[in-house]
Amino acid sequence: MKEFLTQPFVLGLLLGIAMTIIVWLNSLTRMSSLKKEMKRQKDFLNTQMDITAKGNESVKKELEQLRKENINLKTTCQTWQTKPTKAELRSLIAYNRALEILFERERGFAPYWQTALKEAEAEIESSDKGIVPLIKKLISGSTVSTEIDQ
Repeated sequence: MKEFLTQPFVLGLLLGIAMTIIVWLNSLTRMSSLKKEMKRQKDFLNTQMDITAKGNESVKKELEQLRKENINLKTTCQTWQTKPTKAELRSLIAYNRALEILFERERGFAPYWQTALKEAEAEIESSDKGIVPLIKKLISGSTVSTEIDQ
C-alpha cells in the first residue's frame, strides 16, 4: 500500500484532491460571506425605499394641501375683485336716496320711473339670454358686435 501511495500519479491525484477540497472550503466561506453581504444590502435597500416612499407621500400630501390653498386663494381673490368699493356703495346709496326724494316731491315721476326700470330690467334679461349674447360671443370685436350693442 505504501508503494501505491508513493507513485507519482497517486501523489498528484491526492494533491489535486486536497487542493480541490481547500478551494471548495474557501469558496463555501466566501459564498456565506457574500450571502450575508447581499442580505445586508437588501435590508439597506428596503430601508432606503421605505424612507423614500414616506418622503414622496409627505411631498404628495403637501402638494395637495398647497393646491387646495391655491384654489381657496383664487376664489378669495375673485370674490374680493367682485365686491363693490366704498365709493361705489356710497354712490348707490346716494342714487337710492335721490330716487326716494324724487318720489316724494314729484308725484308724476314715479310711474315713468317704474316703467323705465321695468323696460331696462327686461332688456338686460333678454341680453343675457337668447341669440344676442351668442352672437356677441361668436363675433366679439367685429362691427356686427358694435351694431348689436347700439
